[in-house]
Amino acid sequence: MLLSTLLYYYCSLRYGVTNHTGIRTLEDPVKPEEYLDPPDNLPQVDLSGSQPEAAFKLLSDGGLTPCEPLVYDIAINEESLLQYAFSNDASPGSLVLILFCRAIDRLYPGRNRPLTATYIYNARPMPGAPETHHNCSGSINFTYTDQIRAMPLERQCTVHRGTTFLQSDTERVQGSMTGLASLSRMLKAQTAEKQKQAFGQILLSGRQTATTLVSYTSQWKRASLAPYIEEFWTHVPFAGWLFLFLVNEKFIRFCCFRSGFLDAHLLQPGGDFSDLPETFVIFITENDVIGDGLPLYTIDRQITNTGKAFDDGEHIIYVNGADKDASTESGKLMHDFFCTDPDDMHYRELADKVRYFKEDEKGCCVPVARV
Repeated sequence: MLLSTLLYYYCSLRYGVTNHTGIRTLEDPVKPEEYLDPPDNLPQVDLSGSQPEAAFKLLSDGGLTPCEPLVYDIAINEESLLQYAFSNDASPGSLVLILFCRAIDRLYPGRNRPLTATYIYNARPMPGAPETHHNCSGSINFTYTDQIRAMPLERQCTVHRGTTFLQSDTERVQGSMTGLASLSRMLKAQTAEKQKQAFGQILLSGRQTATTLVSYTSQWKRASLAPYIEEFWTHVPFAGWLFLFLVNEKFIRFCCFRSGFLDAHLLQPGGDFSDLPETFVIFITENDVIGDGLPLYTIDRQITNTGKAFDDGEHIIYVNGADKDASTESGKLMHDFFCTDPDDMHYRELADKVRYFKEDEKGCCVPVARV
């Protein structure tokens, strides 16, 4: 709500927007329920001895080797995605979570720890504070058991919906928030140094309780402001696990968040920001999302007052997948990326790989997640 108000006044001053339907303005009184912090009214509980079960981790348990983050973008038609999700009794976020679980399970069927996926949601209504501006998020923890593995996709999605219903129950959410409120009060009573240490331990513990995390943000709902929004930022806490982002093509600058998020992985605790390596985030899009007809778009930060480049070591490259000009190297590559017939490809390396996975008996047996 606060973001809507700030954006409205910005758009009003810069673009002359006057329609503020559904947006709070400075003339509207602030109601007590808007600045209510739900944990303030919750009791103190004893947290000693509470230790959540550790989940299967791709690095420590799966044997993966840490490396610089890799970013993959998959363009999916929104209408097709929604139709497929609803036909399987799932929301887009639930469907993504289940597909992640299925892929990890396929790669690590013999794991000795539970495969747990966490889904983040808005929990303000549960403690009776739907209008509060305070952060109030909840989490649904979904464990992919052997019993669920044996179910078809639609049934798995139905189970996740049931899990969501049970774990978002008002009484359960209030109990979870009571624990967080008690922990917060305990931290406030400590010295600043002990607070830092305790917070570090909390973050470390949180990263051990889930294999993957999904956070879904719906589309912008303020129609009068939508035409002026180029950046749409979503905050997902750093957790050192597996993430996926579904992005509407309109918000093409969402990659700015991705770039900053990569830094959290590349910088070690206590490290200096000058130690960050140079990073390139490459988006291969099905269409020309920038719209200038170029095969490649290279994006770097700039000091707008002077026009000089701001060399922070972060670069973004958009590859126009619609440019399949056979006279250029990038055009040939884009042709091959979207080509399904290996005999029609320009690059032998890609053709041989596609032929192996589609036509060779051994390649056809490789799990899709590995491809």
